[in-house]
Amino acid sequence: MLANTGQNNGEIMRIWTYGDENKQTVRVPTPYYYLQTMPFSLVSRQINIVNKDDLKKYKLAKVRGVKHTNNITKGLRNVFEMNSTENMFKILQNGLVDVVLTNTIDGQLILKRLGYENIVPAKEPLAVLPLYHYIHQKNKNLVPLINQEILRLQQNGELRKLIALAEKQVISLNHQ
Repeated sequence: MLANTGQNNGEIMRIWTYGDENKQTVRVPTPYYYLQTMPFSLVSRQINIVNKDDLKKYKLAKVRGVKHTNNITKGLRNVFEMNSTENMFKILQNGLVDVVLTNTIDGQLILKRLGYENIVPAKEPLAVLPLYHYIHQKNKNLVPLINQEILRLQQNGELRKLIALAEKQVISLNHQ
């Protein structure tokens, strides 16, 4: 809301549909990262989810307001919305839902923090979504400059190094 109203200059790490719903922002055209929509379930249940249609058979949990999980569960009936990834995994652990949906890295970090070893991700994510910067329209003149810099960082390999460093920092912060 803050980026769409211009109180913030923009948003980072947002999927394509963010721009469809926030008309006062302009998408920087080159994605620079990605997220995976991953189902997690109890090992003992031996649930095999390979596509979105497989979700129809199960009670699902997702974090309220997260766009990529909102999109993949649209039209499904048995979807429970939680306030946090941690709470979502707790109700899965207690057998109240069959499957939880989140970003792969987020899910793995929370599982490690909770010490749950009996919950596993699916073999493959249900979706891999590119992530973009979005800039409020008042600063749309910056879009070509930001795009050019993303392309430069991709071409010289520096973006890959920055991402690896950022991921390492996030993982280490979550293990303290």
